[in-house]
Amino acid sequence: MFNQQRTETDTLPEPKNDPVPLHAEAMVSGSAAPLSTTGSVIGSDLMILGERLQIISQDVLQIDGDVQGDVSGRRVTIGPDGSVTGTISSEHVDVFGGIRGAVRAGEVVLHPSSHVDGEIVHQSLSVAAGASFEGRVRRAKDKDELTPDLNPQARKPEDKAPLVTSLLSESTEHPH
Repeated sequence: MFNQQRTETDTLPEPKNDPVPLHAEAMVSGSAAPLSTTGSVIGSDLMILGERLQIISQDVLQIDGDVQGDVSGRRVTIGPDGSVTGTISSEHVDVFGGIRGAVRAGEVVLHPSSHVDGEIVHQSLSVAAGASFEGRVRRAKDKDELTPDLNPQARKPEDKAPLVTSLLSESTEHPH
């Protein structure tokens, strides 16, 4: 069992070459510290639709499917087959797929396969040869204006959805 010798015909399986690794040695800009190896993936078989939809990730989020709504996360990657129609707020955004809407991030990287139609507000922007961009670009005056809100429970009641607030105020105005 342990004494078997390998022959030339024995081959090991080829490693997968994922063009957009979710966690593979991703580095935080300006430091040598790798990002956390935890994260979430919206797979290529998913389409998420909704009015006033918000997807919030406390860490790394990779989108390989289609999202119509707003996305927030510490680091957001739009995969080659992924798309977002809405606003993306993050510390770092890597775009390999498509975005129609706004990107608000400290660092934005548009890779050769990316297609962005909208507005980019950033501290650092990198556009690779072959990337497609149509819209406005603005460098943020203050880095704090780009900090994503990753804790929706901490919002004040007046910042929450108007429908919820209006239903609550109606029920208190009409005593039974």
